[in-house]
Amino acid sequence: MARLLLRKGTPQTTDVNIQKSNRVVVDFPREDSKISGPYYSIRVGALDAETVDISINQGEWIPCRHSSGYWWYDWANFTAGTYQLVARARIKGQTDVSKIRKFTAE
Repeated sequence: MARLLLRKGTPQTTDVNIQKSNRVVVDFPREDSKISGPYYSIRVGALDAETVDISINQGEWIPCRHSSGYWWYDWANFTAGTYQLVARARIKGQTDVSKIRKFTAE
């Protein structure tokens, strides 16, 4: 499969069937919010998703777990700094990608 750059500042994926949509939304953390640790649960909303992954600061895609109607990633031992988060979901044979979410860890 071909590699496709979603847009500047987002991770790459090998799926050629990609679309940005409102079907994948990073709920928490909120845009420009400040979080503190050592643990934080990232929540993604993705209706009818088969799988959901996140990428922090353009890193590797990390799988999320499904529970209570949402997708979660339990982030641990992060350091203070500014972060960018993006989520992708596999929905009905397509890969949908969220908007980039920026936040700060203290």
